[in-house]
Amino acid sequence: MILTLAACSPPSVEGTSTVHFSVGKSMAGKCTGISEEDEMEISRWAVMLFNAADSSEKFCETASGGADISFTIKSGARYRVYAIANYPSYGDHAIDPGKIEDEETLKQSVISLANYSPSSLPMYGETEIRAIGEVSSTVPLTRLVSKVVVEKITVDIREERFRSLPFYLKSLYLTNVWCRNSLAEDLPAEDAPELWYNAMGWHGSGNNVAVDALVADRNINAQIPQGGSYVTMHSFFTMPDTVTKAHDKRDAVWSSRCTRLVIEAAIGTKTYYYPVTLPQMKRGAAYIIEEVTIRNLGSLSPEEEIPGAVDVNIAVSVPGTWDQTYTISENS
Repeated sequence: MILTLAACSPPSVEGTSTVHFSVGKSMAGKCTGISEEDEMEISRWAVMLFNAADSSEKFCETASGGADISFTIKSGARYRVYAIANYPSYGDHAIDPGKIEDEETLKQSVISLANYSPSSLPMYGETEIRAIGEVSSTVPLTRLVSKVVVEKITVDIREERFRSLPFYLKSLYLTNVWCRNSLAEDLPAEDAPELWYNAMGWHGSGNNVAVDALVADRNINAQIPQGGSYVTMHSFFTMPDTVTKAHDKRDAVWSSRCTRLVIEAAIGTKTYYYPVTLPQMKRGAAYIIEEVTIRNLGSLSPEEEIPGAVDVNIAVSVPGTWDQTYTISENS
């Protein structure tokens, strides 16, 4: 997402320039049942300018939807520019841009996953401008969440005695979901279970309809024949989990750990789980599971991975542009 900035020329008043901010949509991505336009939707946004040489001079304007925002500022002065979109206006983590007095307060503002939906994702960006005559610039507005995409699930069970059993894809969902972030940086994971969702399993911590819509597609109940594939894109959203695989945990007692995509399936009459551990996450990046191939029976726990049960290919997008991917793949 890019906010385009242009300053009028000549200045509207001697010694001043008028700058106009508008929203230009340049990102793509699709959630199951949500159009690309919905996923890029902006319900409200705000732009704040702080004079780099005079901390007492600041400007703030808010707008609904994609309406433009304008300021009249000192020509030649340098300003730090901050833009936020889809910020919560009520609740424990409400943000009132007009009441923010300094840059650090703004940057350290904390948001929660529970305040968002697939069609209203949090975004933030910052840059510097100096308005002299005619000028143009851009503010990169990055989503504060990470996106997890499942594109294809193939069933190719190797053991003959299980190949004749019907395979049903029941549900897809994220577990060990980190729920907090600040506007300016990803917050390190903490062990407090109330800061996580689906800890160690479905509703292992939390039970929130809004968060469920971001992290799960339940009751899919699609039969996949042996040698066949289920090709439907499913997209999920989480705050970036900064736990690395080297520090991942599998203990029965909760502690911070990696986020996982869980494939819940029925083989015959029994339910099995196929957890896919995701890499350390970054804001604005997509973790694209291009294909999961089921090779054997899964585990009886959404936290336990059975060696050889699945083959997985994961591609990772460039942070901030999750419609563009670079060629890093992972097999597990």
